Amino acid sequence: MRKLSITSKITIWYTVFLVAIAMVFVFTISSAESNRIKENIKNKLIESVVEASEDIEESGEDFIFDNDIDYRENGIYISVYSGDGKMLEGFKPSELEKLPDLRDRKLWEVEDSSGGSWYVYDSIFEVGDRYVWVRGITENYAGGGFSSGIVKLMLVALPTLILIAALGGYAIAKRTLGPLRE
Repeated sequence: MRKLSITSKITIWYTVFLVAIAMVFVFTISSAESNRIKENIKNKLIESVVEASEDIEESGEDFIFDNDIDYRENGIYISVYSGDGKMLEGFKPSELEKLPDLRDRKLWEVEDSSGGSWYVYDSIFEVGDRYVWVRGITENYAGGGFSSGIVKLMLVALPTLILIAALGGYAIAKRTLGPLRE
C-alpha cells in the first residue's frame, strides 16, 4: 500500500476542515432563519385573531360579523365560537381532525394526520355583554420550506466546495512544502 505524501495529508486535512466549517455555518444560518420565520408566523397569527375580533358586534341575541373578516386570509384560518365553545362562523383546515380545547391567549403547535405542523391561537373577547372566542390556525411552513431549500442548495454546492477546497489546499501545500522537497 502506497503511503500518502505530506502534501496529500495536508490537503485532505484542509479540505475536511473547510467543509466542516461551511456545514456549521449553513446549519447556524438555517436554524436562525427558521426561528425568525416561525416567530413571524406566530405574530401574524395573533395579529389576525385580534383584527378579526374587532369586526364582531353584538345585536340582541346574535352577533354581527363584519364583511371585513376574511376567514381564510394568507393561509390563516379564522373561526369564531360562542362563549360556551360552539362554532358560529369560520373555517378550520380539513387536515386537522381534532383541535385542542379553547384556551385564552394560548398558542398551540399541533400535528395533522400526515405529520404536518400547525399553529393554533385562541383568544376570548368581550362583545357587548357576552364573550366570543376567536381562533386562528395556520400551517407552520417554516419547518420544511427554508431548511429544505438550504439542504438542496448544499447538495449541489457541497461537491463544488469540496473540489475548490481540495485544489486550493493542494496548491497551498505544494507551494509551502516546495522548498523542503528541493
